[in-house]
Amino acid sequence: MRKYIPYIIVLLALVALGFLFLGENSYERVSELRRGIFLQKQKNAELGDSVYELKREVYGLQNDPRVLEKAARNELGMARPNEQIYIFEKDKDTSK
Repeated sequence: MRKYIPYIIVLLALVALGFLFLGENSYERVSELRRGIFLQKQKNAELGDSVYELKREVYGLQNDPRVLEKAARNELGMARPNEQIYIFEKDKDTSK
């Protein structure tokens, strides 16, 4: 009987590990974590695209005078000297 004790201990350890890794909630938890990782990777890809666009815009503003002028005109309403700007506002209630 004494020579079977190490085998019994190893068997019990394997059963305990099986329950630990294959218990009631472990497979569901792994699936949930994988789904979370997938969603986070998608979000990271979207943010990476945004970062790329912003870097491109910054590069253009720093290195291309035409891009800088366009941004100044569109976003800040700037104009060249002796240049007139006309802004036409649309009526919100055009159906009447």
